[in-house]
Amino acid sequence: MKKTILISLIVVLVVAGIGYFLKQRQEEQQAAQKVYTEVKKGLLMILEKYNKGVEKVEFLQQYEEAKHKIIKREHK
Repeated sequence: MKKTILISLIVVLVVAGIGYFLKQRQEEQQAAQKVYTEVKKGLLMILEKYNKGVEKVEFLQQYEEAKHKIIKREHK
């Protein structure tokens, strides 16, 4: 009788331990997913700003090229 109670107690403790471990793991995965989502949003925002900057630099480069062509024509 005592042996059966002891085995039952051990089984309950093992099952509770496994349950606790799985719950902790799930919470860690959810936290990691949240961090990933926030980092992804931040990087997308940076990429958007970077692309706007690149467009402006390209426009300035075209402007400079046109200006140099006009200046060369005026000096001839």
